[in-house]
Amino acid sequence: SSDSNDFTLIPVSRSYEKKPWEQVAGPYSGTLNVKCKSKKSNACTVKVPILPDLPDGKFFLMTFEHSITKPAQLSRFFQQSTFGPTRELLDSFSYAINKKGFSKWIKDQTNSTLNEPTLHRAYFRKNADFAINDESKSEFGFSPQHPCDINSRWRDYSFVGADFAKDFVVKALGDKFLIEIEGEPRTVVDVFEDKGTTPFYSGEGTYLFCYTAHEKVDGHIGFREFAGRPCKDLNNH
Repeated sequence: SSDSNDFTLIPVSRSYEKKPWEQVAGPYSGTLNVKCKSKKSNACTVKVPILPDLPDGKFFLMTFEHSITKPAQLSRFFQQSTFGPTRELLDSFSYAINKKGFSKWIKDQTNSTLNEPTLHRAYFRKNADFAINDESKSEFGFSPQHPCDINSRWRDYSFVGADFAKDFVVKALGDKFLIEIEGEPRTVVDVFEDKGTTPFYSGEGTYLFCYTAHEKVDGHIGFREFAGRPCKDLNNH
């Protein structure tokens, strides 16, 4: 007998549930090659080379008995096939707790007529951190796909610093005017007309930002009708 203080056991191969022998991770995984006649054959051989680092080393064939309860098998299955078992998931499992039952459960999970798909991308977008366009974004920052989506964010002003040097288009929208930046609606105004003695703008057209917008309510924005014209100031709202 021994208390294992005078030796160390290092596994080099294993076989379980009558399956062919296979290599295991460890210092000899690249040295000891297990060869079986076929995937279904139990006849396997291993060629033991001379191990210079272990002159007194020995190889042993050891057997072990191991079993786990049905609930433990189910929990392990969910640990491998889902994001982790929950009590609700364990209690609601109505399939046989064996290979056939697990295979049937996986097949049914991918059947959209039985289970509505829980899409990872949709779940991630719904729950991930996100940022308003042109604000500082984290590595995993995402914006909602629609303005009416849950957790969508709104600014109290229409224009941002990143609009500098971009064109914005003014279009008639009934009796009002729609302002778009690169095809994206930004705001609707009642009037878009310069009331000065020398009008710089009036109604529909394409205009150019000429300096960075102040990102706050009533902050300044500057634009002109085309290059060479002076900038006209408006309030950002």
